[in-house]
Amino acid sequence: MASAIGGALIQQRGISAYAAGFLAIGILWFVQAYLVDQANHSILSTRIAALLSLPSSMMLILITAVLGGVCGGLGALTGTLAKKVF
Repeated sequence: MASAIGGALIQQRGISAYAAGFLAIGILWFVQAYLVDQANHSILSTRIAALLSLPSSMMLILITAVLGGVCGGLGALTGTLAKKVF
């Protein structure tokens, strides 16, 4: 929702809006996941990574950041395109 509002407020073209949303939300999710992971000494992320057959807990954090980035990019793109419609 925040990236959609940002995409609507800041005038950008499609790909640059997507890239800005992807980077902003992707970095935010990475930092948040990393801080939570460090706070509990990687106990939960190591178990989930093993459950998903991932090589390490850091790979799980990177996948989380990429998924968050895709959602943020699509939100920013939606906001930009919605502004053009209205």
